[in-house]
Amino acid sequence: MTTQHQPSSRTYTPPQIPSRPAGALTLGLSATSTRDLHEAIGRGLPTQAIKAFAETLQLTLQRMLELLDLNEGTYHANRRQGGVIKSGLVNRHLIDMARATEAARSYFGDLPAAQRWLTTPSATFDGKTPLEYARYPGGTEYVTTILARLEHGVYT
Repeated sequence: MTTQHQPSSRTYTPPQIPSRPAGALTLGLSATSTRDLHEAIGRGLPTQAIKAFAETLQLTLQRMLELLDLNEGTYHANRRQGGVIKSGLVNRHLIDMARATEAARSYFGDLPAAQRWLTTPSATFDGKTPLEYARYPGGTEYVTTILARLEHGVYT
């Protein structure tokens, strides 16, 4: 006796693919793919992205520059000379912090709650804020892992 497979009455809805790579939207970048984002990093991200990101998180420009390890004089010189950040390391830190911000916003559902969480020191992050931790190698992945654990009810 063979059993015939009956088609399911449910329809498959594929997951939505983000229109921009993680971090791009938060920084106001037009990159539509990871490749575009890497090319933008290579060219240098706009200094305006740092200022806008600081405002989004309700941080002073000075605090954002501290988080990025970017001297204020260097920032202003870059702004005057083409308006782009020339340091690849600073650009990567900026993208990583923006990715962590997007992950927190997704988990908490709104920016004010995400901002509070990102800027509050925690033992989970060795007494640092999640935003500070996100700038270290592997830090963004750790921050997003913590958010995923919280989402699944795993206390960390």
